[in-house]
Amino acid sequence: MAGYLEYLMAHPHYLRMHLREGGAWALGPVHAAGGQAEAWREGLAMEAALFRQAIAEGVLVDEDPMLLAKLTTAMHQVLLADWVEHGMKAKPKQVVARMKQLFRHAFVRKD
Repeated sequence: MAGYLEYLMAHPHYLRMHLREGGAWALGPVHAAGGQAEAWREGLAMEAALFRQAIAEGVLVDEDPMLLAKLTTAMHQVLLADWVEHGMKAKPKQVVARMKQLFRHAFVRKD
């Protein structure tokens, strides 16, 4: 999660372009060319596999792993859009820490 967010924040022009495409990141690339859509599906499947394992270990809420992967992707998009909207003033480490906190609130089992 940190690497993904930090990469996008280190490339603000690409991030702005990606955000302005207008698509929901959780639904895949808007204008997929070549293997881009397939790479996106494979990446989401890998993320869902991690969720599946964490659910089986009792760490995360018992929910559809693919849905959790998509929700996480949507959270990334919203958080980064907010960061851009507010002038990219927060340091990347602060944004990553905030994302991790939001993730824990949303997905980590509390019982």
